[in-house]
Amino acid sequence: MALHMTEVNDELGSFLLGARRRTYAAQNSSDRVPSLLADSTQFEFAQGDWYYRDLYFGVLRFTGIELVTYRGAAIWSMSYSGGIADESIAEEQSARVYDFLKRALRQDSVIAPSRGPKTYREGIYAYRNDANGSIERFHGHECITCNGEVAYELRCCGGNVQ
Repeated sequence: MALHMTEVNDELGSFLLGARRRTYAAQNSSDRVPSLLADSTQFEFAQGDWYYRDLYFGVLRFTGIELVTYRGAAIWSMSYSGGIADESIAEEQSARVYDFLKRALRQDSVIAPSRGPKTYREGIYAYRNDANGSIERFHGHECITCNGEVAYELRCCGGNVQ
């Protein structure tokens, strides 16, 4: 018997939180898999009837999609695009920004429509996540500043797939 959509959304939020912590945001993710598409990076995570896939292209600037299936049927998706604000920065500095991003994403404890906590600070870095809507239908903006200057931005939108 299939769950009602409200029950699915309640479980979906918890599943997404766990899947994100174990894939891209993980310190040492073992859930990176060979990509379906050339020149892309892919993470996957499965738990019971739930399956998560995150597939993206690029590093400094990127675009991607997260997809969740339940019992083999696509039920939720988020598309996103963003990256380092100044592509001329040194590789070492961009690596520090992305390391901070992963730490910020691991701080999320609230089931929100997009990823990450509302705010997070650590040293010279500050993370902010502004999302509008609910897990069923949303759009959002994620930003990292370094010493008050924008270092990274991401825009996303998504929701239930029916």
